[in-house]
Amino acid sequence: MNYIKNIFATLIISSILYAGQDLESAKIYIKDKDWKKAEEFLLKALDHPKDKWEAAFHLADKIYPRDNDWRKVSQYFAIAETANQSLKIRPTRNDRKIPIKQAILASKARSFQVIYNRAAGFNKLIGTAKTQDQKNKFIEEGIKSAKNLRDFDKSQPGGYGLLAQFYILAGDKENALSNIDYLLQLNDIPENDMVMFYSFAGEAAQIFREFTLASKYYEEALLIDPDNLKIKSDIGVLYSRLGQPEKAIQNFLAIIDDIEDEMLKADAHYNLGVSYIKTDDIDEAAYHFEEAFILNPEDEQAIFGMALAFEESELYRKARKYYREAQRLNPTDTRYQQGISRTQIKEDQEESNN
Repeated sequence: MNYIKNIFATLIISSILYAGQDLESAKIYIKDKDWKKAEEFLLKALDHPKDKWEAAFHLADKIYPRDNDWRKVSQYFAIAETANQSLKIRPTRNDRKIPIKQAILASKARSFQVIYNRAAGFNKLIGTAKTQDQKNKFIEEGIKSAKNLRDFDKSQPGGYGLLAQFYILAGDKENALSNIDYLLQLNDIPENDMVMFYSFAGEAAQIFREFTLASKYYEEALLIDPDNLKIKSDIGVLYSRLGQPEKAIQNFLAIIDDIEDEMLKADAHYNLGVSYIKTDDIDEAAYHFEEAFILNPEDEQAIFGMALAFEESELYRKARKYYREAQRLNPTDTRYQQGISRTQIKEDQEESNN
């Protein structure tokens, strides 16, 4: 009987030692950057009663991020997170031992940043698309990447925000507003960030002409920060889009002297110019467009608005100057060359009549 017990004990000890060798073999293959072999032995090490948590960590930290297989990364992090609080590991051969929980947090942050950078990269590529098909492809890939980001860590705002942006570009109102709702329901978000999220939500709602919803978002933001000039500026834009330019003008004039940020001040002057055009006050519109241009010489829309205002005031030479400036910033927009040609013809006609 003792002989049989000894056999079983030997088998158990051998099994534990063999499994331990799997983890050690995996570490050697990791050092040699033989990722396929490392994966093979790490998967075997998952069956070891002491090594499974560290094996799961290495699978999530080193193996599956290389294939952008974020579902598996999450799967093995979930296993690693069941480890005892006292367990310490070396994240790499050169690291000192640290609690596995600490290693997981650091690794998750790195993975999150990788996924975020990929999704944000598609956001930048959209602006470089030469055809609508190419743009649609970038939006589609961006949505996939942003979904990976959201699903990887649903407590973080980045995934919801990027997904909403891509759905806005795709014209998908339902999914855009749905992700914005999730974004606004997140817990433990700093107040400054929440105000920024409400501003984004309001802009998105306006894009989809959901003006009542936009107003609600801005009201929520002002409950957090009643003196926020960005939100008050957003409300001015909302009045303008609602066809209430007088209210928009009143709103912007009430805050513009208090705005210190030059870009926000430039936007306020630009929107005042737009609102004054709607009230047929071309002189005031031209003044505010010019102020916007002084503050932000690269603001193509302000420059174009100024050109239109000066053309409307029959100041053709001045209008042409700003059409040329807009064309310099964006040579592909045919409106600017048309404006240059049109104001030249009008000026020539005016001179011939005199």
